[in-house]
Amino acid sequence: MPQTAAIVDANVGTEAGRILSHPFWSLMRIAPKGNTHFKTVLEGPEDRQQRFIEAIVNGFHPISRSSPMAFGRVATFAGDHGYMDAKKLAGQIEEIENGDHAFVELFSGVNHAESYLRTVAAVTGRAVAADQLVERRYLDDLGIDQNGVGQVLGYCEMIESIAPLTTAWIGEFVAQWAVLTGKSFTELWWPYLCEHLMTEGGESEDQHIQIVDALIESMSDHCTHADRVAGCERFADATIAHLDRVMAAAAPLS
Repeated sequence: MPQTAAIVDANVGTEAGRILSHPFWSLMRIAPKGNTHFKTVLEGPEDRQQRFIEAIVNGFHPISRSSPMAFGRVATFAGDHGYMDAKKLAGQIEEIENGDHAFVELFSGVNHAESYLRTVAAVTGRAVAADQLVERRYLDDLGIDQNGVGQVLGYCEMIESIAPLTTAWIGEFVAQWAVLTGKSFTELWWPYLCEHLMTEGGESEDQHIQIVDALIESMSDHCTHADRVAGCERFADATIAHLDRVMAAAAPLS
């Protein structure tokens, strides 16, 4: 992971590591000699394929939905309390997540959670939809509107700390499914991966991790490190519980 201020924080690294080590991500990732899930699913019965795709959709889509909500909460608070630099920074990521700054005008207005669904639909050739009950339970567990803004700032930190690897793994899922099913890359939906692979990282000041670093600094007079730590822990706990439920609903996949 990029070594920037937000990520070097030991607690953030630990909590992000807990999320990223969850077995859910093994459904997507490239593995030596091939991802065994793909072989099992693609050669198995139709209902197994459907459960696998539902897991891919319902595992990540709610996490994506939480991003503009968390950054929007921070932006609103910052604006109401005179932290105008923080309002600008948090609002920038909220707007990006909502599709307001697409790299190509044709795709403007497609929020990133919806773009993720289109990515999965295009490569699998299926109509996909997020389970609203699954999403609501996860968002309720996070309590973005109820928790203190310091904790929600911790959520923002976590969202961006896991984003570089989760984006790469979504790309690995798309590549493997396309190759194994003979899906031409010309038939795929590329906006999600193209935008995220460039913006999720910490090597440049206009990538999201460094934007979050600046956001944390600009809110430091109000949000304590302890608040952010509590937010990181809660985000990790809620996300791991969510992924546990998704995996349980999909079983068995072998």
